[in-house]
Amino acid sequence: MKIRFLGTGAADWREPVNGEFRALSSTLFDEKLLIDGTMMVRDRITHPEKITDMLLTHPHSDHFDLELIRSLAPIRVHAHSSWADRISGEGVEVVPFEYFESFQAAGYTVLPMEANHLPEPHDEGAVHFVLQDGEKTVLYATDGAWLLTREWYALTKFSLDAAIFDATIGEGYPGDYRIFEHNSIEMLRIMLRTMRQPMFAKHNASGHIHPVLKAGAPVYLTHMARTLHGPQGEVDASLRPEFCPAHDGMEVTV
Repeated sequence: MKIRFLGTGAADWREPVNGEFRALSSTLFDEKLLIDGTMMVRDRITHPEKITDMLLTHPHSDHFDLELIRSLAPIRVHAHSSWADRISGEGVEVVPFEYFESFQAAGYTVLPMEANHLPEPHDEGAVHFVLQDGEKTVLYATDGAWLLTREWYALTKFSLDAAIFDATIGEGYPGDYRIFEHNSIEMLRIMLRTMRQPMFAKHNASGHIHPVLKAGAPVYLTHMARTLHGPQGEVDASLRPEFCPAHDGMEVTV
């Protein structure tokens, strides 16, 4: 599974800072499945004709952009049923989904899970995804703070090969109010200790036990706020090898 981070910034990124820039968060899988995106990343999509499906996590303007969607048509767009009717366009097929009901998109099996994040209006759902391509399983968890209880129990059925997490808040911001819908580095460390515990594990077909997040599985950080993280070099120096802080254009293979 090849993953390309088109944009890794949170909503406060609108212009370069000290020569560095992060586009609003958007991630492309195997050139054919796009998660979120705005026109900021349109020129970074080198093969738009290969994209068949798009997953939307929620309708905040830094994730959902009708102009981008229409520019990629024909395309299937998958969004939670609470707000899927906001999506339209010639050549745009809208496919509503419900929490915890798996569906197929661009050859992946996708499990949408309710996320702890509050769009406006408040009854429009926010989503995390588990993606499976038949060989690898990846968690995509941005936006949102922590993992909700039902989400956690759903994850215990998987052995994740990688995880991509909201890391809006950097390290060393005690008392920041955004922890109620975004992650800090400290919050991620707490969650990952649990996700890697053998006590929270499942038996695979061969009888071996795997924790929810496999040993050595990379954890990629995205959706990083301009005001809550330093330059990429500083972020890398402080967080690697524990985490893999993503940057715009970064490509990885899981």
